[in-house]
Amino acid sequence: MQTTSLDRRRVARYTVRVPINVIKIGSGCTVNVSSTGIGFLIDDLLEPGLPIEFELAMAESDTLLHCDGHVVRVERRGPTNYTAATIDNIALKTAIEH
Repeated sequence: MQTTSLDRRRVARYTVRVPINVIKIGSGCTVNVSSTGIGFLIDDLLEPGLPIEFELAMAESDTLLHCDGHVVRVERRGPTNYTAATIDNIALKTAIEH
């Protein structure tokens, strides 16, 4: 029996569409999120292995999730790029700290 990439995932991935700000790079929109990684669309072409910092706005709140991670892979999707990245660290920030 063959194992697909979906079968190898150890954690659940959820469809989540929120704005993402990749610090010093640009903005985009998330596609999916898990406890260990994130997929997002962004116009900028990022290189696998690149360390990144990014922020996600919490709905109806002045709180941001500030995350550190690394780009895992990039796929061209029409005029934009699907980027998969790890989530290595997460911190909550208020708008005042930002």
